[in-house]
Amino acid sequence: MRIVVVEPRRAGGMIHYAYRLCAAMAEAGADVTLITSTDYELAGIPHTFAVEPILRPTSRPAGPASTGGGALPAIARRVRRIGRLASALTLVLTEWVRLARRLLQLHPDVVQFGSIEHAIEAPFLHFLRARGLVLADVVHEPEIRTTRGLRWAVDVRLYRWVYPAFHEIFLHGEANRRRFAELYPGVPSRRLHTIQMGSHIVLAPGAERDVDLRARHGIPAEAPVAVFFGTLLPSKGIEDLLEAFVAVRARRPDARLLIAGHPSRHMEDGSLERLAESLGIADAVTVDPHYVPNEELGALMGLAQVVVFPYRNATQSGALQMAYAYGRPVIVTRAGALPEVVEEGRSGLVIDPRRPDQLAEALLAILDDPEAAERMGAHARHLSETRHSWASIAGSILTVYRGLVRR
Repeated sequence: MRIVVVEPRRAGGMIHYAYRLCAAMAEAGADVTLITSTDYELAGIPHTFAVEPILRPTSRPAGPASTGGGALPAIARRVRRIGRLASALTLVLTEWVRLARRLLQLHPDVVQFGSIEHAIEAPFLHFLRARGLVLADVVHEPEIRTTRGLRWAVDVRLYRWVYPAFHEIFLHGEANRRRFAELYPGVPSRRLHTIQMGSHIVLAPGAERDVDLRARHGIPAEAPVAVFFGTLLPSKGIEDLLEAFVAVRARRPDARLLIAGHPSRHMEDGSLERLAESLGIADAVTVDPHYVPNEELGALMGLAQVVVFPYRNATQSGALQMAYAYGRPVIVTRAGALPEVVEEGRSGLVIDPRRPDQLAEALLAILDDPEAAERMGAHARHLSETRHSWASIAGSILTVYRGLVRR
């Protein structure tokens, strides 16, 4: 079976996901080609599948939002954003022409996409389907992470044109499958399939850097550390985590919190540090607002006694699977399909979103009991190697593809 996977993102979680899934499908016997960005982040590591880095990047990670300066600078920033959006959309259309030509040349058994970033891609998808290509999609986010205002309503309505182009659609978790079915009733339920999320670790054993993060961030040698890891977004409830840490610090003065990840344009520069200062816990909190390189993930997870995901809304989390793979217990909220992944009391703890009081108690339960943390971490690693293994995920997807091709 010949499969082409399309993932234009050059770096970060989505391209790591594509790499691991392509490798697993190739290991299962499929002939896999990944079409991706010209500055593909993982070009230097071993591959068991073909790679065609032919797509020019249409977007890059945005830094934190800048504020202040009065009305004129605010207008200037808005004009620049509109200009960047127009330029990006023009590039998206240009690259789709290039991609469509190549896919029609290859004409594989299945073309698999990740999340579609722009609704204007719909005509190309329907064109490819009309030309006889079989299309599948792994939907990582059924809806944008925002309040249900005008933007959300317009986005959902536009994507009701996108998803009918696909023969099969995969979603991470039953909660996400149900939510997708509610939002896009025009897609027959028989096309929707639930799969697990796997670890995004892409390095071979021994490839990680030996980094002393305690020394880098000035964290005492014996201090128990809670870690938040991932892109910094308002939807991830980091403010709730900081509020919870006030209570944690009151009972565990030695506890430390490390927040590591690339800030999105929706986060104001320095806002987390200012909040920690106003809460009186600045000396216990370290914010490292940078993209965490693959080579340092092991050191980051090794530092953590617990990894925290206090999301206000979510679908799934690749960062959570990182914690599992490194044998770390987690704390998650009842958001999206996150509770489906965590076995309460065995691989982590589950709390309600927007409840700093519950979050503080969960943090203390794990920080106060290193042995329990170790047991939960061991079970988390077991889940990573079994239920969430890439061999299992690839097997589920290939079973659907084989049936699709036979039909």
